Amino acid sequence: MSNQDAPADNSKERVAFELMKYLSSVETSESVKKDRTYFFTLFRQCYKASYGDSITEILKNETLGR
Repeated sequence: MSNQDAPADNSKERVAFELMKYLSSVETSESVKKDRTYFFTLFRQCYKASYGDSITEILKNETLGR
C-alpha cells in the first residue's frame, strides 16, 4: 500500500488506516491468512476503535482470518 492510497487528512479514517498498517506489520501469527478479508476486517476493527468502541467489544464481535 502506498501513501497515495491513504486518506489525506488526520481524520478518524486516517487513524484507522495507520493503525491497520501498523497492526498488520506486527501480526506474526502464521494461522492468520492476510487476504482481502483480513484487511477489510482489520480496517473495520481499527475504524471502530478510532470512534471509541471498546477493544473488548470489537474483538468479541469479530475475528481476523478465522
